[in-house]
Amino acid sequence: MIILLHCRLLNGVFLGDVIDFFRSRGWTWIDPATAFRDPAFALMPKNLPGGEALADAVSAERGEQGFVKVWRAKAANPDDLLFSEGRLTERMNQLGL
Repeated sequence: MIILLHCRLLNGVFLGDVIDFFRSRGWTWIDPATAFRDPAFALMPKNLPGGEALADAVSAERGEQGFVKVWRAKAANPDDLLFSEGRLTERMNQLGL
């Protein structure tokens, strides 16, 4: 997965939370050169992605449910999602925002 961040206050406020979230689930960080050697990036879906990830574009082309939809469907509690309203509210309150 590649994380694209725009230079905005919200991204700066939550960057540590994003990093902690993925680390807590066993993810490790690698450099872009290593990431782009993954065979997934050789896939060239014919459909134009509408803002979703490459994995979702490939899934849609194959008639499968995309990663994001599956991930959301598997969340037993809405607050299991990284940017749920509950998590955002809690973090903003911690920061006094």
